[in-house]
Amino acid sequence: MKKILSFIILAVVITGCSSTKPILNLQNEPVSEHVSITDVTQIEVQEAILAAGAKLGWTGEVIEPGLIDATLQLRTHEAVVEIAYSDKQYSINYKSSKNLKYKDGNIHKNYNRWVANLSKTIKEQVIYRASLTGDEAIVNTSKGMSIWEVDGDRKVSAIRIMSTGVGLNSVLFSEGTHTIGGMVVKRQLKIGSVDYKAKHEYLIDYVIEDKKIYYWVKDLTDNVVVYGTDRKSQ
Repeated sequence: MKKILSFIILAVVITGCSSTKPILNLQNEPVSEHVSITDVTQIEVQEAILAAGAKLGWTGEVIEPGLIDATLQLRTHEAVVEIAYSDKQYSINYKSSKNLKYKDGNIHKNYNRWVANLSKTIKEQVIYRASLTGDEAIVNTSKGMSIWEVDGDRKVSAIRIMSTGVGLNSVLFSEGTHTIGGMVVKRQLKIGSVDYKAKHEYLIDYVIEDKKIYYWVKDLTDNVVVYGTDRKSQ
């Protein structure tokens, strides 16, 4: 009996320890590893960081040119990072946290996953900006949303839709008026005509209230809602 009890205690201790990992700090990450970017400015990198954060639920604050504080709040958990950046690279460093088991340079393993995902999305946002030809807009979706149809034309295969229900998280739109079809939390997403401006970035966001889903489109460049009502700001 004592052996069994000792084994159970040991298993609990091991399980508890495995939930934390050394903090992931990313230093001097290139803004892109897959394409040659020579015309991306520091402002565009800043916009990419803010957009990547917004897409994943981080709230970004520009402290000064070249430095952003980003905060992620999930229920009772909070993570805050400092992001230093230039037109060529960026670094993501731990600043503070709440309820993430931080101690002696270790933290809940989810934190490292959040930071790695933020870094990956920053690079994607930089690539989108570098790929703009002058007559395109970037349209992103919040986590839990996806696009599979634009102006009635399928952008994602029917097989993928039937098997996963997942579409695209980011789409480049030519300047002008477009309609969108997709998914939001396993329900059909339909957004009517919106006039998208060249080199502007848009975010499709949503909230769930009393089991109803409300969604809207926000022009992040002009900081204005162009479709629906931003219920998070009410």
